[in-house]
Amino acid sequence: MLEPLTVDHSLVSDVLEGYPDADDQLLARMPQHVVTRALGMEESLKVPVRTLRVVAGDVIYALLGWVDRRSSTDPDPRAHRVGK
Repeated sequence: MLEPLTVDHSLVSDVLEGYPDADDQLLARMPQHVVTRALGMEESLKVPVRTLRVVAGDVIYALLGWVDRRSSTDPDPRAHRVGK
């Protein structure tokens, strides 16, 4: 099962977080690509952090990439299998 590790900080996502039963027609009328949180928008930075339990065999997949000590022999350079 795939589970997203990040949250989309958009106007629509923020509305859905506060009002999960928001009407689809209302959401369709809202601007769709308004970013509400990003690096450099304000002087201070609020970073959501959570702890995840991983077990051997779990795969962590990063769409934007990340730096670590993986070898270049990994079949997908964006994936890292826990417990290798």
